[in-house]
Amino acid sequence: MKPVTSLRFVCLAFAFPWEISTRNVATGSNLHIPLYRKHGVQKDRRTNPEALQAFAIRNTKAFQTKYLHSTPSGHSDGASRQVLKTPRRSLPDKALDPVVALKNEYSDTDYYSQIQIGTPPQTFNVVLDTGSADLWVAGREVTTLSGRGGVELSASFYISNSSKTYQSSNERFQITYGSGSASGMVGMDHIRQGPYSSVDQKFAIVKNISSYLLADQISGIVGMAFEQISSMNALPFWQSANISMFSFGMTRFCDVPFPRVVEPGGLVMLGGADSSLYSGEISFVNVIDEGYWAIKIDDISVDGDVVDGSEGNSAAIDTGTSLIGGPAVVVRNLFSKVTGARPGTGAYQGYYTYPCKSSFNLTLRLGGQVYTIDPVDINLGSIDGNQLECLAGIFSINQATKKSKGAPKNPLPDWILGAVFLKNVYSVFRRGPPAAVGFGRPSSDYQVLLGGVDLDGHRGLPSEVTNRATQMPTNSGTNTYSVRFKTSITRSLICIFLHSLFNHPNS
Repeated sequence: MKPVTSLRFVCLAFAFPWEISTRNVATGSNLHIPLYRKHGVQKDRRTNPEALQAFAIRNTKAFQTKYLHSTPSGHSDGASRQVLKTPRRSLPDKALDPVVALKNEYSDTDYYSQIQIGTPPQTFNVVLDTGSADLWVAGREVTTLSGRGGVELSASFYISNSSKTYQSSNERFQITYGSGSASGMVGMDHIRQGPYSSVDQKFAIVKNISSYLLADQISGIVGMAFEQISSMNALPFWQSANISMFSFGMTRFCDVPFPRVVEPGGLVMLGGADSSLYSGEISFVNVIDEGYWAIKIDDISVDGDVVDGSEGNSAAIDTGTSLIGGPAVVVRNLFSKVTGARPGTGAYQGYYTYPCKSSFNLTLRLGGQVYTIDPVDINLGSIDGNQLECLAGIFSINQATKKSKGAPKNPLPDWILGAVFLKNVYSVFRRGPPAAVGFGRPSSDYQVLLGGVDLDGHRGLPSEVTNRATQMPTNSGTNTYSVRFKTSITRSLICIFLHSLFNHPNS
């Protein structure tokens, strides 16, 4: 009997964990092509109620941690406080790739990349977070505030006495949150990401932290919002390094059966935008309040019907948040338009559930352009395990906290737009002036180009994601970068060969 094998299935063979080394013909240098190894198949939150509940609780706490905290502060141990230098930037190293690979952990829960700190450099997995402005990493002696004597993670920890360029201070770092805290010491060191670097960059070395703020392989956070919301009153790395623009393309694995714990997460481009990842033009919307990357929402619609109270709301574009949060009243109005939806209870308080068999079109109009969120991104999974009632990835923000004494020094935006929205656009952050956030409509092969899986089940090769940058001059004489897939033909030929092998008439 002839086996039923499709080209689509054969191409998925590339998803298995391998490691390849190849040679860059142009430079003669060896390129290491990392394919992310399987860390064990995770529990699928779409069908596992316990995994879904843990996910919901973690995201609620993470949101409270970031936005609903008491005023953060840096404290000195007295008059001996050291005056730290202003960070100095180095010119971008044109020999290094400005395209930074992301990793996607736990089916679109966390997206993280890498930075290097110190001399010699120590490498850390960090969340690139446009919803905060501080840079912090876990120190070697970090302990959690959940009673454990240490952090049982595979993350790397910063060792200050291993860096020749580290400068200590007597300034303490402490943030008290509504549901946890983080504390440590402030120092300075040389920090690099891609071709950009900052000398004497101020950052925090965390020693005590709530357990849910660190996850598996993630060592810390690089805040990519503006200095106005920095708890250390410090320039964020991207501003210190004079990165005038950066852009995000995020993969989607929430709808892939049996995803690996760590998958390719997409790309961040420092210093520009990648035209191969979007079609048409980038539509920019000016930032209304520098602090967060906050812009104005024209309106939000469900199945073409505008949600009452959504017109003119503000929204922070937040790459460090998984879900979407909005004003409780407006979120209630939104779900009043979804048949069978009802407020969540218990661990799901603040969320809404709706029948799994139904879906709805949620659109946001930003700068006059309409962007649709794929229903698969809204559906977080079944709360009962029977695919009857599902949890939506949109939750209510308690607006009363905006008026409390513990509210952040910059007003909290009405909405927080995280990965549930950002997976559906190519997002570009422009320093300005004026500062602005732009959105591009994903190209037809967007997910494959990012290393994800498209609607036909075709999976992109991580080797193509992490090793495909070529530098190109612009008319202004400055440098931007464009990416090219140099192995797409090879991939296609291999797929065709395997397809013919499995579908040979004599098989």
